[in-house]
Amino acid sequence: MDPVLLKNCSIYFMLRILKEEKAFVDPDTLESYPIIDEHLRMVSKKCLIGDSMYQSYFANNDANRARFIQNPIIQRAIKKYHDNYIVTAGPMPPPPEWEDISPNATPNFMKNLNKSRKNRHNRKSRRNRKTRSSRKN
Repeated sequence: MDPVLLKNCSIYFMLRILKEEKAFVDPDTLESYPIIDEHLRMVSKKCLIGDSMYQSYFANNDANRARFIQNPIIQRAIKKYHDNYIVTAGPMPPPPEWEDISPNATPNFMKNLNKSRKNRHNRKSRRNRKTRSSRKN
């Protein structure tokens, strides 16, 4: 078999197994990412015998699938595919800001803590001013 055809067919097998095993799915829809489908279409045009070979060798044979996926070369290809296409598939939305919606919502304790320190400082300074003024008289 031609090395280029073998490479394209191996990519086809890898993507098809990953899609069927739902290895890379969108967490919101639990469906495979659309980029995997697009890449499968592109690679299937380069590996015309891929579907028939897949049906005869991988379709109902979990041992062949496992042996193929456990190959170190395929493992590196899966990692590279994940890093290049799945991780960068789209920006994750920012997490929502936290709001206290409980009926007994308490204000931010740090703000109250700072206010109480300021008040304490002001009370002390007022007392000291009063005592200083009383000493002068």
